[in-house]
Amino acid sequence: MIVVVLIAVLYGVFINKMSTRSVKDKTQQTTVKTLGALLQNFPAAQRREVVCLEPCTECSVHLNGKALKETAFTLFKQPPTVLVRDRFGQFVSKSFLPYEDPKNGVKNVCFRYRLFRNGSQSSYIVQTDARTFYIFRPYMYPVEKVDSLETAQAAFDSEKLLPTERRNYDF
Repeated sequence: MIVVVLIAVLYGVFINKMSTRSVKDKTQQTTVKTLGALLQNFPAAQRREVVCLEPCTECSVHLNGKALKETAFTLFKQPPTVLVRDRFGQFVSKSFLPYEDPKNGVKNVCFRYRLFRNGSQSSYIVQTDARTFYIFRPYMYPVEKVDSLETAQAAFDSEKLLPTERRNYDF
């Protein structure tokens, strides 16, 4: 009986070490295009997001609003420009709400990406340099990289992604 308990304890410690190591490995390999895949490694029941604090040199995974220390990674070399469509259909620069760190106070956020419970994601265009634009579409589509703002704006049109079939039902 003691041998079985010892084996179970050692197995539990080993699995815990392996899961922590695999999360660290995955965050080190994370790019803008693989943010969704990174967040899918965490339970869907929790609010999963990647938050990059200014000056945008370090990002981390946050679960239910709390940063996971072992998930710090670099995503951007310089602060990105995030564009969203306003209610008039124009693309405007987006600013994010500040993050309140219990130990260090309020910090400004330069980028925030969220994966929702249904698998959809935050939707916007992210410009990382003069010729690199990433399109984050809303409905579980993979992140796409393009080389001009015009191409990104045309591809961002989410109306094309919705079903267009119309049926008349007589109830």
